[in-house]
Amino acid sequence: MAGQRGILAELFLEELERQGRQLAEGASPRSVARALAGAARLAGLEEAARLAGAWEAAPRAEAAEQVLVSLRALGQAAAQGRAPDEGLCRRCAELARQLRDAATGGPAEDAGDGAADGARSKAQEAGRVSGLAREGGAEAGPASEEAGTLRELFLEEVGQHGQALTDGLLQLEREAGPEALQGLMRAAHSIKGAARLVGLDDMVALAHALEDCFVALQRRGRAPTPQDVDVLLAAVDRLLARAREAAPMAEDELRALIRDLEAVGLGRSSAGGQEAGRGPG
Repeated sequence: MAGQRGILAELFLEELERQGRQLAEGASPRSVARALAGAARLAGLEEAARLAGAWEAAPRAEAAEQVLVSLRALGQAAAQGRAPDEGLCRRCAELARQLRDAATGGPAEDAGDGAADGARSKAQEAGRVSGLAREGGAEAGPASEEAGTLRELFLEEVGQHGQALTDGLLQLEREAGPEALQGLMRAAHSIKGAARLVGLDDMVALAHALEDCFVALQRRGRAPTPQDVDVLLAAVDRLLARAREAAPMAEDELRALIRDLEAVGLGRSSAGGQEAGRGPG
């Protein structure tokens, strides 16, 4: 029976295939790289997280095939319960270095980026904890620790992006602009990817609707009203609460939240819609 690490690697491979299809259908390399970096962090795949993070920093379309093939090889090795071979690690490190160089316009220093390195070091620690369980020999204690580690990583990921959404929305209320909306789209997209990796489908649906709402606002070039911001903040609050809950949202509540977000995107929000978004359903 596969251990927790193998299961997470299989989930990462599923996300990899999904993102590969989205890339083929026209999704931007940066959004695909961001989703894969988040999935790799949650799965404790440190090499994959570094490579996807480097691709996000320099999302060159011509590097897509090489990056995706390398990520697949890393995920398959973890799914099979073995460490990636040295040759694969060297190729991934060299590819990541080339992408970082392209992003910075020169050789990347080994020290890396402060904030990104902090996140990566946490992912590495999670990978070491996940590696304690061996196929067929994991006891209840280590398996429980792994599950706890995954949950902590998930909550940390959601909390970080949720705070970015809250801060960004409050800033948007004062000063709207395309850059602000772009950051909000990225944060919602990251929450969607994290929720999908751990199988919270209702949270995926709500985060997706929130991301679509930001896209609609950007395309229409319309600044959200204070009432719109209330609706958006209510959706963010519900995402953060759902991340800590065991039970999924009631269907009526989820539909009401999504309906309110769609109304904001179309410029049709109302006081009644706000209450529907805030209510327990």
